[in-house]
Amino acid sequence: ITEQLGQMRMVEIELRDASDVSKAVSVLEENVPGVESTSSESEKLIRFRANLTEEAMQQLLASLVNGSVSVSQFHEVQTDLEDAFLTVTKEDRAKMV
Repeated sequence: ITEQLGQMRMVEIELRDASDVSKAVSVLEENVPGVESTSSESEKLIRFRANLTEEAMQQLLASLVNGSVSVSQFHEVQTDLEDAFLTVTKEDRAKMV
C-alpha cells in the first residue's frame, strides 16, 4: 500500500474567512493542475492530496498569501492505514472503469 501511495501527501488548509474558500481552491487548482480537493465553507477548510515537494508546498502557500487568501493554518495531515487503504482501493476502482 505504501508503495502505491508513493509520495502523496494529504494537505489541509485552514482559512480565517469562509469567503476565501473559493478563491483558495482556484489558487490551488492553478498551482497544482489536476488536483482533487474537498472544501467546506462552514469549516473554512480545504483538503487535497498531491505529490508535492517541500519547495512546491512553499510556493503554493506563497501563492495563497499573495492572492490575499487569509490562511490561518497550512499543514500536512498524517495518513493512517485506513486512509491509505481507501486511497489505494479508490485508485484501483478508477482504473477498472
